[in-house]
Amino acid sequence: MNKIKILLIILLLFQLKIVYAVSANNNSNVELKQHTQIVVATIDGSPIYLSYYEEFVNLFKKKPVTIEDKLKMLNNLINRRILIEDAREKGYFNRKETKKNFKKHKFLDKSNKNKTYEETIVLREYFIENVSKKVKVSKKEIEDFIAKHKGYKSINKVDAKDMIAFGKEKKVFAELLKNLRANKKIVIFKQNLK
Repeated sequence: MNKIKILLIILLLFQLKIVYAVSANNNSNVELKQHTQIVVATIDGSPIYLSYYEEFVNLFKKKPVTIEDKLKMLNNLINRRILIEDAREKGYFNRKETKKNFKKHKFLDKSNKNKTYEETIVLREYFIENVSKKVKVSKKEIEDFIAKHKGYKSINKVDAKDMIAFGKEKKVFAELLKNLRANKKIVIFKQNLK
């Protein structure tokens, strides 16, 4: 796998990296450690808490200021949760190769880091199978791309293929998320975003 494709996978997974809570009782009264948490969104009734949203925000140097930026961050967290759920339903967490990767990269502590890392491994495998492997780049596309960009720095065939694949992967990924989100009842509590 070449450098640009690896970079794409790392960037997409980093955007989605967060620990989220999934505990709630049947009445949708959300409680954790005997006090009510602020809910910023629900997916099919399962809450995403403000505290976990804030952990996600803290992964980035530039903090969101506008409500639009805050909603973008929240949607990345929602996307991650939906992708993990789909991967779980498709058996990614139970694959032999995936379990070997879990053991190979286990943290020494027993915190949520292990769970988050396992989810990241699964999301990488999920992305490769459901996005990267579905993208094909023809020789003609590469030649056309190089011809179109002759005025820029010289672009070799490998770089051209990577750039074309990257654009296609973004589209496939966006369509995948759109389809997965269409089957979910997502409620966002914009007023709870600080």
